[in-house]
Amino acid sequence: MGNRTSSTPSSPKTPSSPRSNNEERFRTVSNSSSTSSTSSLSQSQSPSKKDDRKAKKESGKAQKLFSKYLVAPTDDIPMETIELEKLIEEIKGLQSVVTKEEDKLWFQLILIWKLLGGGVVAQEAYQSEAMKEAGGMFPSSFFFDGLSKLSIHTPDELGEYLLSINREFKQFNRQDGSHRFKDFYRFCFTFGLQDARKTLSGDIAIYLWKSIISDRFPLITIWVAYLQKTSKAITRDTWNVFLDFVDLIRNSGGYDPDGAWPTVIDEFAEYCKAELCRDSLTGLCVQKVASLIHSGKLSRESNQMKNLPENTREMIEQYMKIVGWWKQ
Repeated sequence: MGNRTSSTPSSPKTPSSPRSNNEERFRTVSNSSSTSSTSSLSQSQSPSKKDDRKAKKESGKAQKLFSKYLVAPTDDIPMETIELEKLIEEIKGLQSVVTKEEDKLWFQLILIWKLLGGGVVAQEAYQSEAMKEAGGMFPSSFFFDGLSKLSIHTPDELGEYLLSINREFKQFNRQDGSHRFKDFYRFCFTFGLQDARKTLSGDIAIYLWKSIISDRFPLITIWVAYLQKTSKAITRDTWNVFLDFVDLIRNSGGYDPDGAWPTVIDEFAEYCKAELCRDSLTGLCVQKVASLIHSGKLSRESNQMKNLPENTREMIEQYMKIVGWWKQ
């Protein structure tokens, strides 16, 4: 989390990798009479030196522009770190979309994942010894190294980059984006692990899910209510399969109780049938509306349905897919 997020149940840690120094690939040979070989050698060296100077200049610029977010080493954390939460709050381009704590965590997670290289690389880096030493903070060396690899030098450029990833992840039905989102989603499980545990506590899993899955799964409030009632720890397998379940409910005909789902998913489907599931925004009883549609007393194409918020209509559709009432 860049810095400890106050509303989160305990924070994990992050890695740090030393910057690699570029080695000079060629040596210049001084000769009063230039031959074609020395000329060609000089031409290959010159851009390299220019690139080095440019990289150093841009690195110094980034250090200066982000310096207000740096935190000096302490007895507990013997390395310089950076306040990612404060940074996310103050980037101008993000202020219109960061309206609640879950949004702040969402962008922090994306930023940490990308700074650490994305994919499986990010998971491995986050579990490194260097991250453990950072004590839940994010080392500044990793931050500036990551920015350099992403060719980002200013807070404005960082804001634009994060918004571009945000837009990609919100396009749920794009196949190319779904693979990257899955990598990111799996990283979030690693991020949430505490100490040497292999499972997430229910509280941490809920906090993460509310930040990263709400737009894909409008029934998240009902999922959360179910988890709070059962107080289950979440295994990596359950975490991973839940995204498959969400994508299935979003994009296909619905949940099959005879499928090879973990018990927690099967029990959630039964919970949906038994409980009065309400939309927390409108107070509408999703179960009641779904029942009227299922019985033929209300059409999905009726004005009553069309006038409902899109998120509420999605809740009703997903609910019907889970309880077996949905027909194409």
